[in-house]
Amino acid sequence: MTLLIDNNSITAEDADLILSSVAMNLLMEEELEVDEGPEIVLVGELSQMQWSALITQLQGRIKLEHENEGSIAQLQAEKIALIQLDS
Repeated sequence: MTLLIDNNSITAEDADLILSSVAMNLLMEEELEVDEGPEIVLVGELSQMQWSALITQLQGRIKLEHENEGSIAQLQAEKIALIQLDS
């Protein structure tokens, strides 16, 4: 499983720092090995053509409280099946 995260609103360095911190906390709390988790990929600025090619490969999306609804509508990503997370 690969988790794609759009990081257009923050720098790649800040996003890496946040993700590293979250991942480290989860690994320590759950006593997981590094190779057991999903791959996380930061997706920066992509062209419409690149998004069109990528979106056909996506199997689901996680709805977030604070997401870029304009970009989702523009890319027609609302058509991607929503994945519900257990809280």
